[in-house]
Amino acid sequence: MKKIKITVFGRINKNDECFPLIDFYEKRIKFYSEIDLVEFNEPKNKNEELSFLEMESMLKNRINENEVVVCLDLRGENLSSEGFTNLFKQYFRRELLHFIVGASFGLSRKMLDAAHEVVSFSNMTFPHKLFRVMLMEQIYRSFTIISGQKYHK
Repeated sequence: MKKIKITVFGRINKNDECFPLIDFYEKRIKFYSEIDLVEFNEPKNKNEELSFLEMESMLKNRINENEVVVCLDLRGENLSSEGFTNLFKQYFRRELLHFIVGASFGLSRKMLDAAHEVVSFSNMTFPHKLFRVMLMEQIYRSFTIISGQKYHK
């Protein structure tokens, strides 16, 4: 894998309490791979269907056919850290691994069906900024598992 892209809906500024952790893991991940974080504003529509259309419109030109798309959604497969790492290994040599984190109401069925994988971190609901920290940590953890470093255990 040459690059990781993470697309999220919702912005975190440098004054947010989660920013230092996101920055911490981003710097560690850069040791293994390029990483690109793309933030969109949360869709403004209150209507879920219209919001899905808004998100899909924003993403339409951001996804290339050479990307492996992994949607993170409550309806996805619940994986352990090792399972998440196996997903990495499966797509490791591809050009780009693209994680998409939907807005507060999730991702559309159309978007989930178009993804290569749909993954859930838990059946519980987390704030977006905390989930972003969790995703960054799991990406870093996967790299340490693959490279045999002690961080994992």
